[in-house]
Amino acid sequence: RRTTMTRTVNEEGGIHVHDITADSPEWKPLAPGIRMRVLRTCQATGIWIVLYEVKAGTVASPHKHFGSSDSFVIKGRMTAGGPGGRTLVQGDYAHEPNNQRVHEATSFEEDTYHLYIHTGPMMYLNEDGSTKSIVDWKVMNDFGGLQAA
Repeated sequence: RRTTMTRTVNEEGGIHVHDITADSPEWKPLAPGIRMRVLRTCQATGIWIVLYEVKAGTVASPHKHFGSSDSFVIKGRMTAGGPGGRTLVQGDYAHEPNNQRVHEATSFEEDTYHLYIHTGPMMYLNEDGSTKSIVDWKVMNDFGGLQAA
């Protein structure tokens, strides 16, 4: 029998260490059509790593990065940057440097599993450009239920 998740998190040099197995029940709803697992957060570097499960037809809000990001599509298809933007499909990897520009909405044309690594905060925007929410390592740490030992 496998342990579904190690709930105790050790902190060594600012790095949170924990295990999540494939059969872990730790998927959490984030927004309509989007569930996620928080895989790792780090206060020292500001990194947060999540696995998104997104249903086809879902559109994620426009956003602004205040740090670099890395994306890997495990399965599915997504288009970042609105119509005419960059499309990523299964097996594609993309890196975005810290550019602090607004990214248009991201659409998911197929059911998608998306591994996402971000350094620093990210701001989600309302349609009028006002701040909807700000996400950083601490928000993700708390959302994922990670607890420092």
